[in-house]
Formats: sequence, C-alpha cells, structure tokens
Amino acid sequence: MALSLAPLDTLCHCFEFFDLLQRLTCEAASRRWREAVQDPCLWTILTPRAEELGSLGLVLKRFGRHVRRLEVRASGPHRYRSSLSQLSMCQNLQELSISGLRGSELQHFCRPALQVSSLRALCLDCDPYFSLGSFSHQTGSNVASLPTAWLKEAFPALERLSCHYLE
Repeated sequence: MALSLAPLDTLCHCFEFFDLLQRLTCEAASRRWREAVQDPCLWTILTPRAEELGSLGLVLKRFGRHVRRLEVRASGPHRYRSSLSQLSMCQNLQELSISGLRGSELQHFCRPALQVSSLRALCLDCDPYFSLGSFSHQTGSNVASLPTAWLKEAFPALERLSCHYLE
C-alpha cells in the first residue's frame, strides 16, 4: 500500500529493476485492477464503515450514478459532515438507510436543495432525541422530525418511509 502512494518517478525507478516480461505483467495487472474498480456492479450497494464517512462524498461524486442502495452508519467521532450533500449525484438510488443521526444533523439533511427522484425506500435511525438533566428534560422532538412537504419534494417516488428514534 505504501508503495502505491509513492511519487511516480519513484515507481518508475522501481520498475527499472524489472525485466520486460515483469513490466508487461504489471501493466496488464494494473489495467485489470482499474477496469475492476470502474465496473458499475462494484458500486451498486455501498455500506461504508463509520471511519470511511469522510471519503463518502468523493465516492458518491465519482460513482454515485451507479449506487442503488446506500447504508450509512455514524458513531462516536465519525459523524456526518458534507458526505450526505452528494446524494443528489445518485440518480439511480432506490434504497437509503441512515443510522446514528442526531437532531441537528437531521435538520441539515433536510435542506431544500436535496433531490433524489429515484429513491423508493428511506429508513432513518436516529440517536435518542432526549437529554435528561438533574431537574428537567428536553425531548428535542422539534428537531427529530421530517417535514412531509420536504419529503415529497426531495424524494418524489418515495414508497416506504421508516423512522426509528429510540433503538
């Protein structure tokens, strides 16, 4: 892995030690790896780990048109940032499952510019939306809800919606 991050001239110097047949073998393997990574089947179902959320935006920007099902789970320090802003790149997205949302992140998710016209199923599993204090508690339910008008506009083909708040 470290060698693949080396500058191009360093890689070229390494290949100078290979004979011609080894160089051709490397070239063919490299080409096949590139073809495999660009195959649309590889990108139809994405379930990134929490620590990979930082690169999800880049993946969706490059391969979003191939994604049909996306399951995003955040936990601990790996929270949602701008990665959900690239959902509009997923023209063929049919199922979206997001878990670990907090109230403020849910509100950010519901921004007006988001539209995924192909989405059929949406599942949101939010972190518990209440906090207990020594003498009072606040439910926070005002930020743990989805406006139906926004849902219709953002996901016009939506058939199934499930929201879980206390799992």
